[in-house]
Amino acid sequence: MSKKNLIIVEGKTEKQFLSQFKKLSRYLGIIQESNVWNNTPSKNIIGNKYNNVFIFIDTDLYDGHNAISIINYIKSINSTKFYFLLQHKHFEDELCNASKLSFKELCSAFQCKSNSYSEFKRIFCQTSNLEAKLESINLNRHEMYNKQPNVYDDLVKLVTDNNLKSKVFFLTGKDWFK
Repeated sequence: MSKKNLIIVEGKTEKQFLSQFKKLSRYLGIIQESNVWNNTPSKNIIGNKYNNVFIFIDTDLYDGHNAISIINYIKSINSTKFYFLLQHKHFEDELCNASKLSFKELCSAFQCKSNSYSEFKRIFCQTSNLEAKLESINLNRHEMYNKQPNVYDDLVKLVTDNNLKSKVFFLTGKDWFK
């Protein structure tokens, strides 16, 4: 099978964001949705060999004990290297952090009628010129995916304990975006 890069995200909003910002990314690859906390990779992921696998991890599902799920997840994928990008809780919090807005202000900027996550996600995914919209709220891409202390510390320990230090690396928005 051919070698390529794989980008794993949890949901549609992350996939939409990365698809729209391809030209600003240092890395390109096939984008797949998968929840690394709960699921094993799909058969179409397991059956391929990858140069690099980039995993955008929502930390809202982290409970202090389930970081081993991510280690087990990556062990079932054939790749030379894995790169973790840790989000503030979930993608919406990541956008708030990088734009210095509250969730209510973010919803207002996207003209949501309510302050619900589901409405925001729907409108976000339907936004035609996402890059311009995010620029208008002063999104600083380089402030995204900063290492979340508890999750980061636990993952580093598990990477070390499982002899994966030569295969697993952590990236931030500064590393991901040009």
